[in-house]
Amino acid sequence: MRRWIVASFRKRGSSWEYRIKYTDPVTGKKREKTKAGFKTKKKHRLKLQRLRNNSI
Repeated sequence: MRRWIVASFRKRGSSWEYRIKYTDPVTGKKREKTKAGFKTKKKHRLKLQRLRNNSI
């Protein structure tokens, strides 16, 4: 299980990206995950929501 700190999204060129910053519960280190290439804002938000639901 991850503790979420920040989840942000932005448009880069013609595609969308999300960036998640969290603390790894095993190591206690801060981590960052970025995923880009979503054609629409809606598709990107759905993927981010699924990622959050699977990790909590």
